[in-house]
Amino acid sequence: MRIEAVSCDKGKSMSGIFENMSVLKKILIPLLLLTGVFSVSLAVSYRNLLMMEEKASAVIDVDAKRSLLALDLKAEINNSSIAALSTLLVAGDDAGTTRVLARYAESIQALNKTLDNALAMANTSERRAIVEDLRAKLAAYD
Repeated sequence: MRIEAVSCDKGKSMSGIFENMSVLKKILIPLLLLTGVFSVSLAVSYRNLLMMEEKASAVIDVDAKRSLLALDLKAEINNSSIAALSTLLVAGDDAGTTRVLARYAESIQALNKTLDNALAMANTSERRAIVEDLRAKLAAYD
């Protein structure tokens, strides 16, 4: 039994494949590879842009809601302050005092509801602490 050594030169076999191809095929192979790589990178980029747009929209929506809550808080604080100071103006009028105190109670109730909404939107411990601090200050004010 005789074993013969077989040599395999891969460099020649690969170049042999390319030598047997026409010029058009030699140009099309790299062109198709580049087109495929470009298409994949374009698809990945498009998907990432869509994700970024969704996240940016969510951030903008949440920011707008927080700004509106802050404006509501400011308006209700102003209303309750005006109602509290109005009690001094209507000190002798029982009906006026009752109206002013009812308006003050409504403003405090609206502030508590707005603080509840802000607490529901608070997604970090710092934001929850801020809302709780505002609630404590409101309790001290009331």
